[in-house]
Amino acid sequence: MTKLSQTFFGGFFQSGLEPQPRCIESPLLLGGAGSLGVDEAAMKNKPFHRRFGFAMYGIFAGLREESSVRQQALAALFVLAILIVRRPAAIWWALLIMNCGAVLAAELMNTALEHALDHLNPDIHPAIKIAKDCAAGAVLVLSFTALATFLAFLAATWPR
Repeated sequence: MTKLSQTFFGGFFQSGLEPQPRCIESPLLLGGAGSLGVDEAAMKNKPFHRRFGFAMYGIFAGLREESSVRQQALAALFVLAILIVRRPAAIWWALLIMNCGAVLAAELMNTALEHALDHLNPDIHPAIKIAKDCAAGAVLVLSFTALATFLAFLAATWPR
């Protein structure tokens, strides 16, 4: 790994190297009786390159662990390829890329929520089920709006 990639990605992509959590007191989640294993002060006010590394690690973790994130990423690459081939007006580029970014961001948020909730309570709980279902529903709504935008693009730019 190059020094530049270590600087920007914080060395997360070396085999077996994970971010090391510290200790955070969480009175809301644990009633003040314990910690989550992350020092909140240690996570705040980091330089941009460290925060960028954390974000990249999260994106790659989502791609590695969730097939839905990989499927949406492939769909976004497909849309990008269609845009390159069709060469539409700039507004279509903006609309379609924003939709792809929104769907991918929603998938990552859904993945983060699922992992956090499963860690906090691995048992099936009705409130957790509703939270996870609502997050999945948000991804579905964004996916449908992205599909509708893509279909409108095809209809508006189809050769006549």
